[in-house]
Amino acid sequence: LMGIITVPAEYAQEVCNRMVACGIQAIWNFAPVHLQVPSHILVQNENLATSLTELRMHLKTSLNG
Repeated sequence: LMGIITVPAEYAQEVCNRMVACGIQAIWNFAPVHLQVPSHILVQNENLATSLTELRMHLKTSLNG
């Protein structure tokens, strides 16, 4: 089972804890916070600010190339 967290940082750990309690085994985390999870839980953190910057740089390079 996988869950996705897309809440503000201040609520992310609580949501994470509830997911783990419900049996979620993997979490895709879009909240800008490091989650504390048991060692058997997989967390994939996404940083939207970094991704947006990468996209903008790619477009800038493509348009000027």
